[in-house]
Amino acid sequence: MEDLLRKDRIVELIIVTGVSFLLFQLSFVFFLFVVPVFYIGRKRGWHAAVIAALVLLIAIAVQLTLRIRTVESTTLRRFVTIYGLSYPVMLLAGALIVAMFSGRSLTKILAATALFAVVSIPVVLIYSGNNEVVSFLREQISYVAGMFTKGLSKSSSGDASVLLDALQPAKLMEMIKVIFFRDFIAAYFLLLAGTWYIADLFSSRRNKSERFSIAYFTVPEQFIWALIVSLSGVLADHLFTLGMWGYLFWNSSLILLFIYGINGLGLIKHLFKKYKITQQKQRSLYMLIFILLIIPGLNLIVLLGIPGLGISELWVRYR
Repeated sequence: MEDLLRKDRIVELIIVTGVSFLLFQLSFVFFLFVVPVFYIGRKRGWHAAVIAALVLLIAIAVQLTLRIRTVESTTLRRFVTIYGLSYPVMLLAGALIVAMFSGRSLTKILAATALFAVVSIPVVLIYSGNNEVVSFLREQISYVAGMFTKGLSKSSSGDASVLLDALQPAKLMEMIKVIFFRDFIAAYFLLLAGTWYIADLFSSRRNKSERFSIAYFTVPEQFIWALIVSLSGVLADHLFTLGMWGYLFWNSSLILLFIYGINGLGLIKHLFKKYKITQQKQRSLYMLIFILLIIPGLNLIVLLGIPGLGISELWVRYR
């Protein structure tokens, strides 16, 4: 802790916090703001990560307060505040969990994701039943849908009619609700894991032996039971509609399939090394995977095939 009081350490913390705050302003990649916190936590310890996170959170809260000061409704102002701070707070909390505790990073990221679910689900349920908040969201969706339908209404094609029907505010809001509930916890896991990986690349650039290697990544055997239960829950939700439990099954399935997908990619890299596949052939295969990924229908080959390869390691000894 005393080392952090040195002038050069203070300057470093100021730079890290400033970079994080600037990254937070980039709407489409705002989640990258947590990368410097991961970095400073690994380089200087969890005390430095806590200081950087607190200062950054105060700056974000002040900025948000200034932005919403014109909102008259207390309920809406509270909702926008909670909405605006939820992901920054929880991503920073996840970074601190990784920095403060020992053990495998995957376990710590999963623990942070579980904490996010426990904290966020009650809040989401409360506000999803608030009439004022629901009316506000419906107005925003109606405005956006109106912008799209204005141009489509001039067309007489069948496709345009289908799109106009799908863009009805009530249907659009229901679709957004379903998509949000099915993947918002998984999205948090992906953001936290992704920013941790980026920070790992920066912090281990001088010592590559300490860097996370997909080729050596393995999944604990007991995870297969969690995947079986989750996929069974998804099937049951499709047949009977399980409500919030169904959403939890969807999120956990996406998380576990992603983890097994990383394991599958690790196996591919391992097999490349084992059979001494040339760099040119490797790039060609990666390009093929990317092309398949962006083609509707065919992307299932990648989305299910690579996790399936990772799961197959339970029965086939590749390495």
